[in-house]
Amino acid sequence: MSKKIIRAVLPVIPTILLITCIVAAFAVQDWNVQGTIFGEENPLKKAEELLPFESGAETELLEDVDLKISEDRSKLIFEAVLHWPLNVPVTIKEMSAEVLLDGNAVNISLPSEVEIPAKGSKRLKLEGSLAEVEVPSQLSEEMPTPNIRNMKMTLNIRGIELEIGESGLGGVI
Repeated sequence: MSKKIIRAVLPVIPTILLITCIVAAFAVQDWNVQGTIFGEENPLKKAEELLPFESGAETELLEDVDLKISEDRSKLIFEAVLHWPLNVPVTIKEMSAEVLLDGNAVNISLPSEVEIPAKGSKRLKLEGSLAEVEVPSQLSEEMPTPNIRNMKMTLNIRGIELEIGESGLGGVI
């Protein structure tokens, strides 16, 4: 072969390979565009796998919620069990909120990342310092229903990071 032929053919090889792979993919799927792009499964069936809700399943997202003050009265501790409804695992990278305590806002946050398996549950423990807040002596170690606002969290779902939080009057960012 001459150099001219090699110089003419060499740049075209990647394009020929790409076209061959695309044609082979369509041929394997009997020239079905939907089957080639989404695989053999019906895309609606795949979406149903990822959706959280099953008929008759009424599990709350958060339950067994508990807000208390540590024994040394230096920390505010918020504990709850989170039930993850989706068929994919999630990592809670960051989570924070403000708890109103006798008119003062106490910032609480998740000390480290938490991994929750697909359709699994995990106990979350958020903590915040009470160093700058006067804690009334009549407050017991266990307190009634918490008043929480400005909650923000960063989730990692299969490599996709999702930031969720309140914005203004109860909206979500």
